Amino acid sequence: RRGEVPAALRHNARAAAALATGEIRRYEFHAAAVRLFEATAAWVWRDARETLRIVDARAAAFDKVPPEERMAYADYLTNLYLSLGRLDQAEDAAALIPSMNSRNLWRAMVLVERGDLDGLRQHMLGDYRELTGRIDPQRVRFLIRAGLLEEAESDLAASYSNSFPAPGPRAELLLARGQPHEAIALLQQVGTSGGQTLARAWEAIGNPAKAIEILETGLPTRSEAAAERGSGRPTGRGWIARRAELLRLYRLSGRDARAIESELGALLAVADRDHPILELLRNGREW
Repeated sequence: RRGEVPAALRHNARAAAALATGEIRRYEFHAAAVRLFEATAAWVWRDARETLRIVDARAAAFDKVPPEERMAYADYLTNLYLSLGRLDQAEDAAALIPSMNSRNLWRAMVLVERGDLDGLRQHMLGDYRELTGRIDPQRVRFLIRAGLLEEAESDLAASYSNSFPAPGPRAELLLARGQPHEAIALLQQVGTSGGQTLARAWEAIGNPAKAIEILETGLPTRSEAAAERGSGRPTGRGWIARRAELLRLYRLSGRDARAIESELGALLAVADRDHPILELLRNGREW
């Protein structure tokens, strides 16, 4: 988290040795984090080609991963490929995930990254609805992104009698319905930073400067992003998406965006040529 990558690599080498000899308990996500840490470190160093080399090698060795670790390992591979902008390979890695629920989630994530909203709608009304069989905030967000607002409203209504109060998804739905003031009020009322949802709401009411402030205030460093989430999974994909949003807003506001352009260009150096963020970098197209 502090960016001390060489020290982290030394610590990881000791953890990998302990894992190999059975000296530490094989909690699946911790094991996956150890096995793929070199790739995460290369990503923090902005070395996309080295990250891809390591991830490809680890993906090729998937059959050698202990069966009890394969769900977390494939989950990690998918996230890393998404962080590199390798969407076809991310989809292939997601197909290795034993859990149907997780496969559905990552399939939806790949479709979002592609900007394939027609495909996302079909997925949300098909496999994700029929096979997931549960309500969660991420599914609500995918429904909203797909333009399936009534379905998202139905999930949110059910959520209040189940597992989560969902201020974030509720605010996203308000924003999708053209109610940015109400979205801002909700997020401020519950005391959440709001992240990209709050930033988009401020932009929608004509205040891109406030949107930039919110995104910059809540954005972790790359090393912090790579260490985030209780599961230990890297969040590089989400970090890049937020930086791309900042790039768009910088350009909209006439601010110097060259540092962000250079950073994203390095991190997506091996991305699919038709990746939407590369399109944004090449010609400034809305993203």
